[in-house]
Amino acid sequence: MKTYLYAGIMIGALLVVPTFAATKCVSFGILIPCTTNTGGGTLDWSVTCTRDSVTTPIVGIAGCSSQDGGTQGMGAVSITTESDGDANSFCWCKMVSPAVSSWIFYKDAMTTGDCAYNCATDCANAITSNMRFKTALLNDLRD
Repeated sequence: MKTYLYAGIMIGALLVVPTFAATKCVSFGILIPCTTNTGGGTLDWSVTCTRDSVTTPIVGIAGCSSQDGGTQGMGAVSITTESDGDANSFCWCKMVSPAVSSWIFYKDAMTTGDCAYNCATDCANAITSNMRFKTALLNDLRD
């Protein structure tokens, strides 16, 4: 009988143990200066932003889509591609760390080859020098 009692207490204790979520505070914003760490020919991009001697890396991915975002800085939850590679010339950027953003439209790269080679570099450079784009990316967080 004692075995069942102990087992019941242990199971009950496991069911009422609270869970705790972690919160991550990051010190960056649109006015924080950033430098790019990305060269051409990659799908991922990164920049380093520094404020008061605190360095925050921002990492993202780039995608060439058939979906025209219209105005630079417009967001989308997902982007589309076409099997016809010539249609995928619109450069989109997404931050994945330290937070997750929507896909943010950057530009029409003109050709799919240009988009495939330069989109990640364009995303990183836009964070360092384009306030409109940086504001859109940092203000459209998903996670």
